[in-house]
Amino acid sequence: MYKHHNPKLAEPLLKELLEKLGSNWYDSCDHNNLFPSVSYEIDKEGIYLNINIPNGKKTNLDDEILGEFYVYISEFDTDTDYFGDAKTVDEAIQLAKKLLQNHKEAWGT
Repeated sequence: MYKHHNPKLAEPLLKELLEKLGSNWYDSCDHNNLFPSVSYEIDKEGIYLNINIPNGKKTNLDDEILGEFYVYISEFDTDTDYFGDAKTVDEAIQLAKKLLQNHKEAWGT
Protein backbone atom coordinates (compact mmCIF):
# COMPACT_ATOMS: atom_id res chain seq x y z
CA MET A 1 0.00 0.00 0.00
CA TYR A 2 1.31 3.40 -0.93
CA LYS A 3 1.64 6.44 1.31
CA HIS A 4 -1.05 8.45 -0.53
CA HIS A 5 -3.53 5.65 0.27
CA ASN A 6 -3.23 6.55 3.99
CA PRO A 7 -2.20 3.06 5.10
CA LYS A 8 -2.75 3.82 8.79
CA LEU A 9 -6.50 4.01 8.13
CA ALA A 10 -6.89 1.88 5.00
CA GLU A 11 -4.65 -1.13 5.62
CA PRO A 12 -6.66 -2.59 8.54
CA LEU A 13 -9.85 -2.20 6.48
CA LEU A 14 -8.21 -3.89 3.50
CA LYS A 15 -7.07 -6.82 5.65
CA GLU A 16 -10.52 -7.20 7.20
CA LEU A 17 -12.18 -7.18 3.78
CA LEU A 18 -9.82 -9.83 2.40
CA GLU A 19 -10.31 -12.05 5.46
CA LYS A 20 -14.09 -11.84 5.22
CA LEU A 21 -14.38 -12.02 1.41
CA GLY A 22 -12.17 -15.06 0.89
CA SER A 23 -9.38 -16.18 -1.41
CA ASN A 24 -11.04 -15.20 -4.72
CA TRP A 25 -10.54 -11.54 -3.80
CA TYR A 26 -7.18 -9.78 -3.96
CA ASP A 27 -5.47 -6.54 -2.98
CA SER A 28 -5.71 -4.44 -6.15
CA CYS A 29 -3.98 -1.34 -4.79
CA ASP A 30 -1.84 0.25 -7.45
CA HIS A 31 0.46 3.22 -7.14
CA ASN A 32 -1.53 5.02 -9.86
CA ASN A 33 -4.90 4.46 -8.16
CA LEU A 34 -6.31 7.25 -6.04
CA PHE A 35 -7.69 4.87 -3.41
CA PRO A 36 -6.76 1.47 -1.99
CA SER A 37 -8.98 -1.33 -3.25
CA VAL A 38 -9.79 -5.01 -3.35
CA SER A 39 -11.11 -6.75 -6.45
CA TYR A 40 -12.74 -9.95 -7.66
CA GLU A 41 -12.46 -11.11 -11.27
CA ILE A 42 -15.99 -11.90 -12.44
CA ASP A 43 -14.86 -13.31 -15.77
CA LYS A 44 -11.77 -13.56 -17.96
CA GLU A 45 -13.11 -10.83 -20.26
CA GLY A 46 -11.89 -8.12 -17.91
CA ILE A 47 -14.96 -7.61 -15.74
CA TYR A 48 -14.18 -6.96 -12.08
CA LEU A 49 -16.12 -6.31 -8.91
CA ASN A 50 -14.21 -3.70 -6.90
CA ILE A 51 -14.37 -2.14 -3.48
CA ASN A 52 -12.53 1.15 -2.97
CA ILE A 53 -11.46 1.56 0.64
CA PRO A 54 -11.65 4.79 2.65
CA ASN A 55 -8.42 6.72 3.03
CA GLY A 56 -9.94 9.53 5.11
CA LYS A 57 -12.80 10.38 7.45
CA LYS A 58 -14.80 12.53 5.01
CA THR A 59 -14.97 12.38 1.22
CA ASN A 60 -13.23 15.19 -0.64
CA LEU A 61 -12.56 14.02 -4.18
CA ASP A 62 -10.70 17.21 -5.07
CA ASP A 63 -8.08 16.20 -2.51
CA GLU A 64 -8.37 12.49 -3.42
CA ILE A 65 -9.87 11.57 -0.07
CA LEU A 66 -12.54 8.90 0.19
CA GLY A 67 -14.54 8.72 3.40
CA GLU A 68 -16.58 5.58 2.65
CA PHE A 69 -16.40 2.37 0.67
CA TYR A 70 -17.37 2.53 -3.02
CA VAL A 71 -18.50 -0.74 -4.54
CA TYR A 72 -18.67 -1.05 -8.33
CA ILE A 73 -18.23 -3.26 -11.35
CA SER A 74 -15.70 -2.28 -13.98
CA GLU A 75 -15.51 -3.74 -17.46
CA PHE A 76 -12.25 -4.16 -19.33
CA ASP A 77 -10.55 -2.13 -16.61
CA THR A 78 -11.63 1.15 -18.20
CA ASP A 79 -15.40 1.56 -18.22
CA THR A 80 -16.67 1.89 -14.69
CA ASP A 81 -20.21 1.88 -13.39
CA TYR A 82 -20.59 2.93 -9.75
CA PHE A 83 -23.28 1.07 -7.92
CA GLY A 84 -23.17 2.24 -4.35
CA ASP A 85 -21.35 3.20 -1.24
CA ALA A 86 -21.18 1.78 2.26
CA LYS A 87 -20.06 3.03 5.64
CA THR A 88 -18.73 -0.25 7.09
CA VAL A 89 -16.84 -3.33 5.93
CA ASP A 90 -19.93 -5.50 6.43
CA GLU A 91 -22.14 -3.10 4.45
CA ALA A 92 -19.58 -3.09 1.63
CA ILE A 93 -19.53 -6.90 1.58
CA GLN A 94 -23.32 -7.11 1.48
CA LEU A 95 -23.45 -4.60 -1.37
CA ALA A 96 -20.72 -6.49 -3.26
CA LYS A 97 -22.65 -9.77 -2.90
CA LYS A 98 -25.82 -8.09 -4.14
CA LEU A 99 -24.04 -6.59 -7.17
CA LEU A 100 -22.42 -9.93 -8.01
CA GLN A 101 -25.78 -11.71 -7.80
CA ASN A 102 -27.44 -9.05 -9.97
CA HIS A 103 -24.63 -9.34 -12.51
CA LYS A 104 -24.92 -13.13 -12.63
CA GLU A 105 -28.68 -12.91 -13.12
CA ALA A 106 -28.37 -10.29 -15.87
CA TRP A 107 -25.50 -11.94 -17.75
CA GLY A 108 -25.89 -15.58 -16.83
CA THR A 109 -22.34 -15.89 -15.54
